[in-house]
Amino acid sequence: MRLSIEHLSFSYGKKTVLSDLSFDAEGGKCLFILGANGAGKSTLLSNLLLLVKPQAGRILLDGTDLSLLRPSERARRIAYVPQDVDFPSMTVFDAVLLGRKPFFHWNAKREDELEVERVLTELGLEQLALRDASRLSGGEKQMVAIARALAQGAPVLLMDEPTSNLDVRHCLSVLSLFQKLSRERGMAILIVLHDLSLALRYADEFLLLSEGKLKKKGEIGSLTGEDLSEALGVKAEIVQVNGQRLLHLEEV
Repeated sequence: MRLSIEHLSFSYGKKTVLSDLSFDAEGGKCLFILGANGAGKSTLLSNLLLLVKPQAGRILLDGTDLSLLRPSERARRIAYVPQDVDFPSMTVFDAVLLGRKPFFHWNAKREDELEVERVLTELGLEQLALRDASRLSGGEKQMVAIARALAQGAPVLLMDEPTSNLDVRHCLSVLSLFQKLSRERGMAILIVLHDLSLALRYADEFLLLSEGKLKKKGEIGSLTGEDLSEALGVKAEIVQVNGQRLLHLEEV
């Protein structure tokens, strides 16, 4: 499975936000999208979801142009976890069941319900199943949104700061799960993340954006302090401590 972006450009009016981006996201890998505020990270996800229309370029999934597919067909292929999550008054079980909507018209089947049960158990959320999703904490809502996306069963998963509302324990467990799912299920997982230390730990590959342009893409081991210094406007150094790559940042 391969998500291919070819010469993608996007502007808001006269302001160019993304400029001639080309890259591939491979199944079986977690690709972390890095960059400063305003670099175009969230806008890139909006383009990949076709929530906005690119001015130029193509988005292909295994050679199929996503713009030629019906929305329901795209939803079977790409799942999304937004940065800001909210739910109407419904049970957590029903909120996660919405992730199965691309696979049924009016009524969910037993196989859809079983998939929801499996995902809730996998994320340790089974005790929340009958709770009102609208009354959950921010971190709990974030976990339910992740569960909904996983229940969708799409081969591509896009996430915009999925750990922003999570405590440290859930943050680490969720990123470990994403890494596991990408490898076991062959999913292509693309994650916008500001926490560079977590990116160094959990990414397989990275995409570094600067002012809407692709600064560098590669295996996470090839990311250098110099790359980050230039793209983020800070003094960055990556050091090895007990076999782990750690990041040290200073103001310029």
